[in-house]
Amino acid sequence: MKILIVVNNYLSPSMTFIYNQVKSFSQKNEVKVIGSEINNIHLFPYHDLVQIPYRKFNSSNLISMIKRKLKIEYTGNNAGYTKSLVREIESFKPDIIHTHFGLQLIRIAKAVEKTNTKTIVTFHGYDASQLLRNKLYVKELRRIFNFPNVFGTTVSANMKDRLAQHGLPPEKLFVDYLGVDVNFFEPKEKIENRKKTFLQVSNFLPKKGHEFTIKAFARFLDKANRKDYRLILAGAGPLLDEMQQLTKKLNIDKFVSFPGLVNRTEVKDLMQHADFFVHHSVTAPNGDSEGIPTVIMEAMAMKLPILSTFHSGISELVENGKDGILVREKDVSAFAHAFSEIQNINVNPDSIRKKIVGKFNLYKQSFNLLTLIESLN
Repeated sequence: MKILIVVNNYLSPSMTFIYNQVKSFSQKNEVKVIGSEINNIHLFPYHDLVQIPYRKFNSSNLISMIKRKLKIEYTGNNAGYTKSLVREIESFKPDIIHTHFGLQLIRIAKAVEKTNTKTIVTFHGYDASQLLRNKLYVKELRRIFNFPNVFGTTVSANMKDRLAQHGLPPEKLFVDYLGVDVNFFEPKEKIENRKKTFLQVSNFLPKKGHEFTIKAFARFLDKANRKDYRLILAGAGPLLDEMQQLTKKLNIDKFVSFPGLVNRTEVKDLMQHADFFVHHSVTAPNGDSEGIPTVIMEAMAMKLPILSTFHSGISELVENGKDGILVREKDVSAFAHAFSEIQNINVNPDSIRKKIVGKFNLYKQSFNLLTLIESLN
């Protein structure tokens, strides 16, 4: 099968899930990737990669921007980009175009319409939460999904329901959990830590809930009245400085470390030496929310019990009381209690990993998606 993958930015460091899927698809298929921007080639090398710039300041795109500003319509019309993309599609002749994020689908819609190529978009998070507050965005998605050759996948059943509630045809939406590389994320035999270690790996963004994790950890430490615990918050982002200051304000900075941006191998190493994985996902003030964070899948593949929230599709992955503990979003008191309770519940690490290998496995999910693509008419 010939697959054309079209993305905006190839690839930001947090988008390993796209790269993993590209590599998985390319094992038995001819896969070409087109990006409007090309970045981080050293992190994500690929042999068949083409850049088609999406120039923001040409006449057609300026007209689209004005229309969006005036709330006339939400389009991504860019004549030069569309012309170049059509040329690549006609040259490569893909069986399927696979694009990521609803905004990118809007950008490529004219090329999809002109070439009548079967197309599937994967919704990931903000494009199926925050952006749904924009009626023009929703209207444009509905219009494009009326094309007989356009279909969509969502990274959780919760997200599929949300899109269907906004008028997208549920019969054209399919759940694809993406999955993680269970061969890479496979733990070695653990050495008992002197200090019990709680770990979170994520960008420092409002929806990642660091504020509530830190406040809950402070309460937990106060009640535990012990010094053999630590919290590691790995990653980078706009809220990093603010969260570092919060740990100082709460006088727990000696118990919390911020190693910064970490690569895939470093993530695995941190998980290997952690006891529990933390991810207090919340709906951000602007409406942005998660799908299912793939990093939680990675942690579970490494046999880590999970502390998280009843947010978006997380409960589709983490069974409360069996794989870890889930609490309501922003409930600091309940999360503080969970830091203690997670150490007492009967969690089977082998069962946690078995769930990921069985249902959230990159290779199985990629095969399932390819089977789905072949069946679409």
